[in-house]
Amino acid sequence: MSTAGEPPAKVALNSPRTRDGADNNLNITYDEGDISPFIIFVKRAMDGNGGDSRLDPVSVARVMTRIANDKITEVKSSGRNKVAVHFNDRATANKVLSHPLLKESGLSASIPAFRILRTGVIKNVSFDISENDILNHFTSPYKIVSAKRLNVRIFKDGESTFAPSRTILVKFRGQCLPRSVTYLHVSFPVMPYFPRVLMCFSCLRYGHVSSDCKSKPRCARCGSQKHPTAEDCPRHQLPPCVLMCFSCLRYGHVSFDCKSKPRCALRFPETPYSRGLPSSPITSYLLQLRGATLALFPGMSYVHASQTDLCLRHN
Repeated sequence: MSTAGEPPAKVALNSPRTRDGADNNLNITYDEGDISPFIIFVKRAMDGNGGDSRLDPVSVARVMTRIANDKITEVKSSGRNKVAVHFNDRATANKVLSHPLLKESGLSASIPAFRILRTGVIKNVSFDISENDILNHFTSPYKIVSAKRLNVRIFKDGESTFAPSRTILVKFRGQCLPRSVTYLHVSFPVMPYFPRVLMCFSCLRYGHVSSDCKSKPRCARCGSQKHPTAEDCPRHQLPPCVLMCFSCLRYGHVSFDCKSKPRCALRFPETPYSRGLPSSPITSYLLQLRGATLALFPGMSYVHASQTDLCLRHN
């Protein structure tokens, strides 16, 4: 147990986590069946010379217009060192990824994972089926690019250990999840994967960890900028019953002790459309629901996307 005003010393995660850029190492390009817009992320090649400064969208646009001016629909910032470039042509977006002008300009480009990969789980997979069997012998409408058997926490004699489970985390190359995958004529339903909610103990928001935080540290008791010491907080002497959590806006606890925090974010995790927006139980739910839906159905309005069955096509 942690005392009020102090974050827990350690958080154990039993679900696999990767950074956003980890999937980009797969070197996957857009396929013929992918839906526009064809987005690529342009970053500054980290060489130690000004790599921490903000990447200006205008400077990226100058380079992009020299490569494919008539195929670009939008250029906008997507983070401190990241610019999103939208194309209306698949072949052009793929060509830009390895264009020599990018390297000459000190830039690198990749396709964001959320545009071409979908993650699901299949259950009741026996232990004699290996991850390689899933990659090589399972039949799926969309190519399986990775498979990982999840672990389950087991408590015995007051100690906790992890053991393999019968649930497999599967990543598909595609913009939709298949209904099922097949092995030896046995069908395994595919369900959406909702990752465990992460909390940043620096800014006290959800969806990322401290090492990836771009915001300023905040005090858990008053919500303002973090103080040099806990005693410097004007609310340091107040009992927990009068402290307000600025995540659920209720009294009696601080943010990292909030029990209601995962309810909205668990089912609709943070998406590129909701990143950086203020978080509260209602706004997070609506924004993340909208972002998750639009990510599945790019180019469509939320009203039409929420009513369509397009995601189940070809299955």
